[in-house]
Amino acid sequence: MAGTGSSMLLSFLFFTAVLSLQQIYKVKLASSELFTILGGLVSALLFLLSLTFIGNYLETCGMRTGWGAVMLAESIALVAASTVHRVCITTCFLFSAGLLYEVNKLSGLMLSRSESKTRSVDELVALGKPMDHDDLIKKMIDGLDDDYKLT
Repeated sequence: MAGTGSSMLLSFLFFTAVLSLQQIYKVKLASSELFTILGGLVSALLFLLSLTFIGNYLETCGMRTGWGAVMLAESIALVAASTVHRVCITTCFLFSAGLLYEVNKLSGLMLSRSESKTRSVDELVALGKPMDHDDLIKKMIDGLDDDYKLT
């Protein structure tokens, strides 16, 4: 599992790389309808990366993340989309809403799995048979739906 600091660093580096590539290829992204939609998707990826960075930063500072982080990340992504084409703003917003829905769904799933596994681990500790941390992570990953498994 990646720690908060490494996740924050990686999301910042990927954000910088994707934003740079988007700006380099912005003329190409604005050249046709399909590329304009792709420009919105790239901007939605910027939303996801900036949301990851902001969330990890706030967690490092000991603050709670909320809708403010989402709005800031969306604003950053929409400004980046606006530098490519005005249609990219709309497609970025739509793709970002879809990504946010999936992230929220995955987060809720992981939280419920974590709580149930924590209860199981607490029960094992009470019985005098503690579970190894790696086994706990493996059980959590094995419990994911097929939608979230790597192929």
